[in-house]
Amino acid sequence: MLRAQVAVSSHLELHALTSVALVYLATVRAARGDFDAALAALDEAEAPASTDTAQHAVNRAMRARILLDRGDLASASREADVVAEQLVPRGPMRMYQLAVIAAVRLASGRVEESLASASEAVSMLASYAGEDEALVRLVYADALDAAGQVGAAREAFTLARQRLLERAAAISDPDVRE
Repeated sequence: MLRAQVAVSSHLELHALTSVALVYLATVRAARGDFDAALAALDEAEAPASTDTAQHAVNRAMRARILLDRGDLASASREADVVAEQLVPRGPMRMYQLAVIAAVRLASGRVEESLASASEAVSMLASYAGEDEALVRLVYADALDAAGQVGAAREAFTLARQRLLERAAAISDPDVRE
């Protein structure tokens, strides 16, 4: 379905819509473990997004996350460095970028930097909770744990679990919820 949306929006020269569809396609492919296809979709998304610097910056964060999930820490770290230089000024895109930076920094053993980015991201949840809430909460809890703040980490993990269960309970279709 996403491929069909990409084809139609591309044919109609709806570049922003094409880019968004490709980013969602990359997300699905990465979630399925097809990291090369996910990165290819992001590459394809870059052409239509070339004039949208905020979208480009978020695409770089997504690339860093996919590279991290693929196990390519060196490449993920290079991407995260670029992302850190291209942070959007505010909003949910910034929150996502910070969470990805925190995850990569944590995997690189840069615990204090990770905790700083994760703390900023989690402070934004009151305003921008949404599809990236689980990532933000989990990387924050992991960073607290790595920093030796065991009690705070335990509370953060408990809250992350509670919020995830609340969000799951709000899904009306039981097959999708499971």
